[in-house]
Amino acid sequence: MRGTRLAGDFGEYYTALCLLNSGGWREPDILDSNGIDLAAYPTDEDKPALGISVKTRNVANTENSSILLRKKDITYCFQEARARKLEPCFSFVIIGNGSLDILVLTLDSLIEECQVIDAFDVRTGEFARSSLSIPISKNARERWGKYDNIFHLLLKQ
Repeated sequence: MRGTRLAGDFGEYYTALCLLNSGGWREPDILDSNGIDLAAYPTDEDKPALGISVKTRNVANTENSSILLRKKDITYCFQEARARKLEPCFSFVIIGNGSLDILVLTLDSLIEECQVIDAFDVRTGEFARSSLSIPISKNARERWGKYDNIFHLLLKQ
């Protein structure tokens, strides 16, 4: 099994576990469908259920500075989540030397955070750009702390 596949599978299961352990979420479904990997259902019926596309990077040996979301990644996540009546989301899982960082963001928050609102059609999920680069450097991950839904695990070495 290739290392990238192992990291990807780990990211999906670890995201599901973090949501479950954080409280407020029932056991997520692992879907592995075209566009979303997880479906997460809140215990609070007033909150939306999430359709999550998980993107994992192992930067333990090489420092990647970003995760590149292609146009189809964004469109497929939107369309598959909406077809299942879920809120489209992305989970970014970064495996580092001695730490794991996970950020789960709704697609709306991601589009707003990256300041590309004008490039996204909220009716169809079409994204006018060819890609969107999500910074994942150590400095960028430190700024993730402003979000409520970040999970950070420091592993003892």
